[in-house]
Amino acid sequence: MPAIDHLVGVKSFLNHNSLPARIALMVLAVAALAQAVTFNPPTPSIDTHDGNCTFGGSLAGAATNGGAGVTLSGNGSMQGFGLNGGVCRITLNWPGTGSGAFPGATATVTSIFTLNVPADVSVSTCLLTVFINGIQETQINCPTGSGGAFGLAPQSFPVPASLNSYLVQLDIVAQWSDTVHTVFSVSVPGPTSIDILAQAGLPSGPAPPTLVLTLTGILLLSLVGFGILRRQSAGGFPGSHP
Repeated sequence: MPAIDHLVGVKSFLNHNSLPARIALMVLAVAALAQAVTFNPPTPSIDTHDGNCTFGGSLAGAATNGGAGVTLSGNGSMQGFGLNGGVCRITLNWPGTGSGAFPGATATVTSIFTLNVPADVSVSTCLLTVFINGIQETQINCPTGSGGAFGLAPQSFPVPASLNSYLVQLDIVAQWSDTVHTVFSVSVPGPTSIDILAQAGLPSGPAPPTLVLTLTGILLLSLVGFGILRRQSAGGFPGSHP
């Protein structure tokens, strides 16, 4: 049957044209390598630094973009007053592990979160820090003073060749001016969050496995088309008979 003849022709092409097949496999290998980095979900925690304050909150996180990124969310709070200087510090930690090669020399970090600051509280320190493989790669100053919403456009930072671990920290120091017990809080909602992406400009479309399968289909179709053209140049078509 013609359909069987076409399959025979494709099989014959793949068997007798090892160079194009090898090139196709190399291209697929490069595509897979470019998407090979994988972030695992974090195991977050909240560090407190002062026994004079009451702390609360909970954190969460998930791998995104087929493992090529991670999104971090949660909230933290400090209840303090102006005793012994009235200074409290809270650190939101999102540590995690990962594996694979980064697809480029940079990654990006974006964030949108809100500081809710009472009238008797001032924020003296607010830092967002990213560590990759235990090395601090970037540190960003977020709002101090009256607080409010903070949004950071995608910002590039350097990454090593491969990923073993990561840590994102949001560190805040606040000071109370009187002895009234008020609550400072920070909110990192899931819909906005703090996001890490493996490479600046990496598309947020198909997850890496889907992308590789798509490339596979395109390459196989290209190989079949190349085989048909070769048969045409030789005076025939796959499945045709003299």
